[in-house]
Amino acid sequence: MLAIVPLAGLEPLAQDRGASGLRQTLRSLASPYRVLHVVAHPDDEDGPVLTYLSRGLGADVTIASVTRGESGANLVTGDFFDALGVLRTLEYRKAAQYYGTRLRFTALADFGYSKSLDETLAKWDRNRVTADLVRIIREERPHVVLSKWHGGPPDGHGHHQAAGLLAAEAYRAASDGSRYPEAGAAWAPSKLYLGNRREGQTWTLEIDAGVYDPLLGMTYAQMAREGLRHQRSQGAGSAIAGPGPSVRRYLLAESRVGAAEREESIFERIGLSLPAGVAEAVSAATRAFSSDDPAACLPDLLRGLEAVRAERRAGDTLGLSRLEERFEAAIRQSIGLQFDFLVEPEPEDRGRFSSFRPYETVSVAVPGSALEASVQFRAAARPPDELEIHVAAPDGWGVRPAGRNRFRVSVPADARHTAVHWTRASVRDASYEYVGPSLWGRDLPPAPLQAAASFRFGDTVVRARAAAQASFIDERRVQRRRDLAVGPAVSVEFPTDAGAIPRGIDAYRLSVSLRGYSREPVRGAVRLKLPNGWAAEPAEAPFDFAKEGEAAMIEFSVRPARNAPPGTYAIEAEAAYEGGRSSAGFRRIRYGDLETAYLARPARHLARVIAVKTAPGLRIGYVEGTGDDVPGSIGQLGAEVTLLDEADLASGDLSRFDAILLGIRAYAVREDLKAHNARLLDYVAGGGVLVVQYNTPEFDSNYGPYPYRMTRRPEEVSEEDSPVRILAPDDPVFNWPNRIGPEDFLGWVEQRGSKFLVEWDDRYAALLETHDTGQAPQRGGWVAARHGKGLYVYCAYAWYRQLPYAVPGAVRIFANILALGAADAPWR
Repeated sequence: MLAIVPLAGLEPLAQDRGASGLRQTLRSLASPYRVLHVVAHPDDEDGPVLTYLSRGLGADVTIASVTRGESGANLVTGDFFDALGVLRTLEYRKAAQYYGTRLRFTALADFGYSKSLDETLAKWDRNRVTADLVRIIREERPHVVLSKWHGGPPDGHGHHQAAGLLAAEAYRAASDGSRYPEAGAAWAPSKLYLGNRREGQTWTLEIDAGVYDPLLGMTYAQMAREGLRHQRSQGAGSAIAGPGPSVRRYLLAESRVGAAEREESIFERIGLSLPAGVAEAVSAATRAFSSDDPAACLPDLLRGLEAVRAERRAGDTLGLSRLEERFEAAIRQSIGLQFDFLVEPEPEDRGRFSSFRPYETVSVAVPGSALEASVQFRAAARPPDELEIHVAAPDGWGVRPAGRNRFRVSVPADARHTAVHWTRASVRDASYEYVGPSLWGRDLPPAPLQAAASFRFGDTVVRARAAAQASFIDERRVQRRRDLAVGPAVSVEFPTDAGAIPRGIDAYRLSVSLRGYSREPVRGAVRLKLPNGWAAEPAEAPFDFAKEGEAAMIEFSVRPARNAPPGTYAIEAEAAYEGGRSSAGFRRIRYGDLETAYLARPARHLARVIAVKTAPGLRIGYVEGTGDDVPGSIGQLGAEVTLLDEADLASGDLSRFDAILLGIRAYAVREDLKAHNARLLDYVAGGGVLVVQYNTPEFDSNYGPYPYRMTRRPEEVSEEDSPVRILAPDDPVFNWPNRIGPEDFLGWVEQRGSKFLVEWDDRYAALLETHDTGQAPQRGGWVAARHGKGLYVYCAYAWYRQLPYAVPGAVRIFANILALGAADAPWR
């Protein structure tokens, strides 16, 4: 059970504090069992069962996720791909806190929705996935491997099937030391269970997670749903779980301890027990427990801790080391320990009324800077006999006392930045590299600065650690804390990874985003590193940040070399300032009550010179949905883009736009769009062009001029190289200003499109046909209809994936879509 050892950076849940938390920890002390749950991506997990096993039975439970879900949807922010993987990792950590589990990951990336096992295994290296899962099994040493998936079509999409298939392969391989010797010493789990998701499937074990637990104040299934509700980017867990039965069934697929047609417990026949001295101490502590006096069980907990340490001296094992951690956690809970290591505010934020005022401190320590931090150690029930505190910092850092339990910390000029520790060169790569072997497969890197407390009761020493935390004020003006990070004085990044340059244009507008993280003023200049023969105006641009958190968006006009042929050209940015240089972004990723993490990437932009013609002088209105980079791509094609707010939709002059585009999932998040949809149809009837990009089933309410139907499970085409047939080759959108052919559908990223229509009125014309392998031809991805004097288009092809990476053919097609709004467009 992980709830007793809170993940760094996460505030303990109410259920894990005080007497309730201690009582749950005592459950975990009595259990010798470890479980590994294998899934494909975040939100796959069987949260109710995990919560029952961890919080109900006290088992040590770990989730092994093959991916971080980086190519999923995002309903809450504009983060996609690697940044979305970071966000979903943060969501997963919060959910796991409710389940009471640990998290591990392989090095594989989510490459997008996949309908088939064959497609998934063609993109994932099967041997590598298996090796990674074997490594996790050998490091976690579970007695039970619990796979969510079976490994076949009933599992749903290809990632699920692959996770189920390879979990079973890893279960078998982990026990064979000759296989994957680089993954550690062999370990043989006792059982492998497969999740039963469908009626009629054979099952061995039935678990009801709908049992009420008075320590939680809810059932295990309800507790799990509270965790799942934090995975908001995918819209998971939005419904409230009610009380009552929550039955899950599992099939015992393989066993090294015998089999049975039906089992009463997941640990049946494994037959483990704690060492006698440890078990007796746990039983005594449990009997002594009192919610009115949690410290009453302290003597027995101290005795149990010494017994575990004696066993470890005889032979250290993972189980004993984690048992020792849990004993120490129980001791801390029993004495009501509050142990914090806090970055100190500036002098002006201290004083008589400072406890009533929210304040901010340094959140990102810049190399070469210094800060003060203080330790707060308070044992409410029983103070220890002796206390020692020291600060743990990386090599090269300076730490010296600055008063009672206060420290002055100096960050060296070469301090390593604390960005997330998994990287890949391109979103087309199907796997990551981990930075540092000790961080392999871990969810987040540890905080760089920590305080360690060593305190003694009699002859028994107990330990505690606390990450240095900074104070910040969130968007609701509420003070919160996050782990101190180390980052550059200036973050430098391009808002988009790639951009389209129509061949023959004189200048290309390119933005560079700067953000200052230093509390001291930073002045300098940013310049571009360009391909030979290219030039930029200005050659360099100054910036001046007076305080931490200031940002600037600097515009350059880039002139390609004369007659630059179509192709991809790398542009880099570098900021030079007194004391250093920076050529990488350091992006802060946070949402709601999640933790904060940072993504570092080189400041590199791929400019693609494309043979694309555009209609000049277009004025485009854009209704943003859940976040995409399409408006920036429209600007690269020479059009003027205006983002439309509620006032514009309600009463603005829409006729001033040649075309209006609706962003992805706009009908899911824009109530003003639904309320004023009729004005958009009036705009079309008056001669305008309205283009609706892919929307989720919230759109399935006939918002168009004529009826259509999407259903609650609309079709999508996940293979980005799926065959495409133009159904209306004479339609202007395929002929003006660019003639579109089969080559324009090559080299797409991640998918063709999502949320295709299933049925539509005859007045709509289907323009394209495509399909995944084995799927029936799909024509509902792009339909268009005349309405009055104008044109209404629903186009669910994945422009929001293609345009930020300037996929040439997609850019040419999209230029034609924008050109539909031109006054001289051939359809008019």
